Amino acid sequence: MGITVQTRNDGAQLKRRRALVAGSVGNFIEWYEFGVYGFFATIIASNFFSADGSGDLESLIKTYASFALAFFFRPVGAALFGRLGDRIGRRPTLVIVLLLMSGATTLIGVLPTYESVGILAPLLLTVLRILQGLSAGGEFGGAVSVMTEFAPPGRRGLYGSWQSFTVALGLLAGAGIAALLATVLDSGQLGDWGWRIPFLLALPMGLVALWLRLRLEETPSFERARSVQSEPTADAAAPVVQPTVGETAKAILLGIGRLMGWSAAGYTFLVVMPTYLQSSLNATFHQALVASVLANAGFAVTIPIVRLFVPVFSDFLTVNAWRRENAGAGSSQCS
Repeated sequence: MGITVQTRNDGAQLKRRRALVAGSVGNFIEWYEFGVYGFFATIIASNFFSADGSGDLESLIKTYASFALAFFFRPVGAALFGRLGDRIGRRPTLVIVLLLMSGATTLIGVLPTYESVGILAPLLLTVLRILQGLSAGGEFGGAVSVMTEFAPPGRRGLYGSWQSFTVALGLLAGAGIAALLATVLDSGQLGDWGWRIPFLLALPMGLVALWLRLRLEETPSFERARSVQSEPTADAAAPVVQPTVGETAKAILLGIGRLMGWSAAGYTFLVVMPTYLQSSLNATFHQALVASVLANAGFAVTIPIVRLFVPVFSDFLTVNAWRRENAGAGSSQCS
């Protein structure tokens, strides 16, 4: 009996580790790709949004407009792939999202420039940015669901916090690769073909992530929900309390308000800063990227420290709220 329990526990722990790795690696790639686009904004501006390849202010604004457009499609992706994940499962949905984001990023690396195909170049880039935005929306929520649904009781906040850590690592990796290329290549090589390398690296990264996600099992929560639907019991027939439209809207707006300031400040400081240093402070491309590497490294280092305390505190509050709710329900039934 003891050996059986130990084997079962070891198997559950292995599934949790696989969920953390498979969820984290996709999120890492997603924000690596978002970061790379921002870090190479000045080069992308001259190659895709300028007829003469000058990279002036107007073309730079268009480049960041394309960058921002992906953010508007992230809520659409979250709704689309979130619904799909509830219907067909977390695992297949995350595989679809991974293929979409890796494919779109790899295609950016082989796009013809404005000099080659004219106005078609920025149009194709914008379409691929939209696909990246859709995939980013599906990736974050789907991966968090996998991590938290595999988490043991009282550890959901800790498991879910891996997402923020992999955001920092993805941005740091993008900045590091960009800085490395700026070191080993001259400005002409970087502008002609060197900028394509970080985008093309999404293909081998995506293949590794795909292998990990194909080995991932479906989450226990989804399996339970599916079994209840296929074999309803008396308990399953009990009415489920659904939130009202007003309560749902309030929760969504509250979440947007909490994240809006952090996201705007974070992307401005960690992604847009290299362009500002070049255009306003006359820093070289290499200097701007080294500064970005240091900033993202500081961001990444602080997250594990905070991760030790905040998720544990969050899980403590959640467990205690659940206990109070069940205690209140028990008292009302006894009376």
